[in-house]
Amino acid sequence: MFYRTVTVHRNTYMFRRMIWTILTSFAILCETVAVIIKTRCPRGEAHRSCFYFRESECWTSSDMLTRSLERLRKLDHCVSACVCRSATVRAYPEGPCIPAASCKGRALADKIESLPVEWKHKPSL
Repeated sequence: MFYRTVTVHRNTYMFRRMIWTILTSFAILCETVAVIIKTRCPRGEAHRSCFYFRESECWTSSDMLTRSLERLRKLDHCVSACVCRSATVRAYPEGPCIPAASCKGRALADKIESLPVEWKHKPSL
């Protein structure tokens, strides 16, 4: 009877140890895979695993008529996302990244184009 109790106890201990080893190995594997997998972002963007700010946008929609006047806003929690690289901004929500200097309203661009040629800036020689 004593031998049978020791054998059952030993088998239970070995079973628990085996389960612990499997679970630990699985956790380590998951962490390793998470590091290896890289999020692919569109050209001109970089992935940030924890980003605390809402991106700046030039226009409110893809028609690019109305300028977005919203300032950079801090979020309550971090988000994992593809964000525009330095010196670029999002053109419109979920749109491409463009150089910050080209963030002009179409109405302004149309008015500049309608100016007489002699009023436009001439490059200095």
